[in-house]
Amino acid sequence: MREGYVALGIGFVVVGLLMIAYPRRLGRFRNRGAADPEPTPMLQKQIRYLGGPLVVVLGSWLTVLAASG
Repeated sequence: MREGYVALGIGFVVVGLLMIAYPRRLGRFRNRGAADPEPTPMLQKQIRYLGGPLVVVLGSWLTVLAASG
């Protein structure tokens, strides 16, 4: 069961790094049903500087806890 949590944590880290690296692409994916799917600069900043690092920290924390427990 622990291996599943480790894999989930690693997945979170990868998704967080993708959020940091490609905020515009992820913003477009989020707005895909809107009339103008182009993300605003503020949304890109929120994805890159807030969402990405939080997801990386969550994934790292989950991985360390699952691997050590």
